[in-house]
Parts: sequence; structure tokens; C-alpha cells
Amino acid sequence: MEKIEEKSEFQEIPKEEEEVPEGKMVLGWQIYDENKIFEFSWQQINNMVMTGKEVGKGLNGKVFKVTVEGSDIAAVKQYKIGKPGSQKDIGYLNQYQTERTVLTELKELKHKNIIKLIGYCDEKRSLVLEFHDGGNLANNYHTLEWNDLKKIITQVAEGLKAIHERKITFVDLKPQNVLLDEDNNAKICDFGSCNTEVCTPIYAAPQVPVVGEEFTNKADVYSFGAMLAVLTMRLDAENPKAEINVEGDHHSTALNRFIRGKTKIVHYKLRDTETETGCSEESAKKVKELAEICTNLKEDARPTMEEVIAKLDAI
Repeated sequence: MEKIEEKSEFQEIPKEEEEVPEGKMVLGWQIYDENKIFEFSWQQINNMVMTGKEVGKGLNGKVFKVTVEGSDIAAVKQYKIGKPGSQKDIGYLNQYQTERTVLTELKELKHKNIIKLIGYCDEKRSLVLEFHDGGNLANNYHTLEWNDLKKIITQVAEGLKAIHERKITFVDLKPQNVLLDEDNNAKICDFGSCNTEVCTPIYAAPQVPVVGEEFTNKADVYSFGAMLAVLTMRLDAENPKAEINVEGDHHSTALNRFIRGKTKIVHYKLRDTETETGCSEESAKKVKELAEICTNLKEDARPTMEEVIAKLDAI
């Protein structure tokens, strides 16, 4: 893996009467150049984690809410370290390296809907990221009104478009991988599966789980359509396949059939037309049409994310 050459340099904080230079941010007792990436020592990571709070846990590691250098709140995502040389450990390492590399490249975009990398520690397989208290979309979408949900869905589409412009395929798009800030703005996170076959089956295009099968960023368009359907129908985001009735079919075939078999895919609680925040009948029809074309089983028949955004703007 290529070494990250550009590292930030910490400087002393200016005196109180001096302003923090543009493009910099206060980080504890120092100033951190937010355009660069800082390499943390394993001692710094240990100190942050030991004094922090675990806020998330997955198959590959844990996430902690921490205080950086005594001041700013951030998240430390710590990948597992398995038995040296084992397949599990190789998998953990590959995902860590993939996420670090991708987030390093995407940081240049300064995109508001992509999680930002602050720094890393290779020795501890840890990433220091911006932190948001809103939780993930999977845990919050049931309480959102239509206007907020549509805003979030559109922001995810805009984030994906930016990712695709860098020739990156996200692969594992799902509500769990979208964080929300305090104002319900979307932040796409968890980039360890980019350009691989690692995915969540119910949200995955039929081309992705097949080892050796070629797929493009249209795989993300499929996942976006699947997520759109799950969120607007208010299915169980963690395990929607029970409601979709997968049976013996491939997940994508079952989802495709499920969407097309519905007259409407926008939940009635989101279609409260008596208020300005409800989804109109015309908009609900367009949502179904968008979910259908995004989840087309043929890659070439799916729209680009730019086309998806145009359709969302028309809803």
C-alpha cells in the first residue's frame, strides 16, 4: 500500500487575541491543518480510547467517541487485529488499508456528505474521524418526516456521485453506513468495502457477491434503490428480507419483484397530504419509479447518480 506522504504539522495555538488561520482548526492545545492528515502514535490512540466511550461495534472492530488532545470530540474507528497470518487478520488489514486509502483521497473533495478523516495509526489499525451525535440512518429513519427523509436521501445521492467521480465504487451502501449530524445531514461512512465483493446481500446488486464477476459503480445505484425502497416503505433496515419474503430467490430478484408488486412504496405515515411535510401522491409515484429503475437487474439499465439526483429534484 502506498504510504501517505502528506501529514499535518501541529503548531502552537496563537494567543487569545489572534485569530485561528483560515483552513485550520483548534485541536486541543494545538492548531491542526484540516486539509491534511495527522499520523497519531499508538500511545495517543490508547489514551483517547481509554478515556473515551464505545459507541459502536461491528464484525471488524469498534468505534469510540473520544476527546482529541483534551479538546475536540472525534471518533476512533479501531479495526480488529487477529492471529498473525490468518485469513481473518488479512481481511481486517485489507479493510483498514482500503478505508484509509479511500478516505485520504476523498478528503480532497471536502464533500459535506462524506465522513472526513482526521488521522490514522497503522500500528493500532485506527482511523480518527469526525464525530456526529445523530447516530446512523438505520436507527433513526422511522421518526423522520418526509421532507427530512427526502433531504437525507438526496444528500446520500450527492455523496455517491462525488465518490463515483473519483472512480470508486462504495459497494456496501445501506442505512447503517449513513451517519446523521445534529441537523439530520447525511454523512456516508464505512469505506472498507470499496471496490471489493464485500457487501450486505439484501442491498447488493446481483453482480457484486459473485467472485470474479465484473461490476461497476452501477452496483451502488442498485444499493441506493434498495435503500430508497426500504426507507420509504419503513421496512426493518437491519433485516428487511423477512418482509420482502426472499425464500429461495436471490436477494436482488426478490427485492426487484417486491418493489414492482407494490402499488405504492411510500409508507402511509409519510404520505400525510394534510400537512406540507407529507409526500404527495404524485411524488410517491415518482419514488416508486425511481426505486424500480435503480434496482433493475441489468447494470446498463440503471441510471447514473447524476441522473438519480435530477429525478430526486423533480420529486
